[in-house]
Amino acid sequence: MNPIKLERGKPFPAFLPLPELDTAVAEFFKSSGNQLIIHLSEISAQDEWALRNGIVKFGLIEKNTAILLFFRFHDRKGQPVFTFECPFDARLIGKDVLNLPSMNTMKSRLLIEINAVDGKRILRTIRAISLPLQQSTRFLSLVIDQITNPSFQFSAMMQQNRWVGLEFGNIDFGVCGQ
Repeated sequence: MNPIKLERGKPFPAFLPLPELDTAVAEFFKSSGNQLIIHLSEISAQDEWALRNGIVKFGLIEKNTAILLFFRFHDRKGQPVFTFECPFDARLIGKDVLNLPSMNTMKSRLLIEINAVDGKRILRTIRAISLPLQQSTRFLSLVIDQITNPSFQFSAMMQQNRWVGLEFGNIDFGVCGQ
């Protein structure tokens, strides 16, 4: 795999999933690393500050091996600015690309690279965070359950469809490390 040079203020050189939507896509557990790719058609100075410097909180829910990840970005006053919901299914990652850490050595927090791209495909934010330890371990455990239970993939897809448009009030958010 050839390395990709990322430079803030320059065009985003990599594949941009769902470029027509304001969304975030979790590209995790791949040989290229763990990336949260955020696409917003317009990013104000305040938005950029929250994405680059604000507190980030992470939460997740799981049902029938379906996993839904939440990333919440806060402004200078600590108020939520964005909450991105990202369905995640490791069964969709090719076995030649899948790169899971061992549960036996999972005593550290999962490192995530955040790339925020605007509507002109300009990279506005490059940032690294680490998920809270307890949630890192839980997330990896759920991903291993997904992979070892391929027969549940259809019910997981059905569950993800049920989540669309719902409000989620009781998510246990943990503060990510900077």
